[in-house]
Amino acid sequence: MPSKKPPKPRPEQTEAKKASTYSPANASTVTNILRRYADWLDNQDAECNSAHAASLNEYLNGLLSQDAFGTEGQCDPRGDHRD
Repeated sequence: MPSKKPPKPRPEQTEAKKASTYSPANASTVTNILRRYADWLDNQDAECNSAHAASLNEYLNGLLSQDAFGTEGQCDPRGDHRD
């Protein structure tokens, strides 16, 4: 009995598979994402930008509280927190 070949995937299945795969983050991919995010923010109104800034600040405060920017916050991108 001859073996059957698996059916050829439809184009939409192939595209969906490509979209679900990703490469690990590196300096290049992170930089590209941040550039696209900055470009997107340039096209938003002031209220939207303020909301995003507040959200980012809250996230950075969380990282700061976990010593992600050094024990005294000396490496915080918003500025040195040492007295």
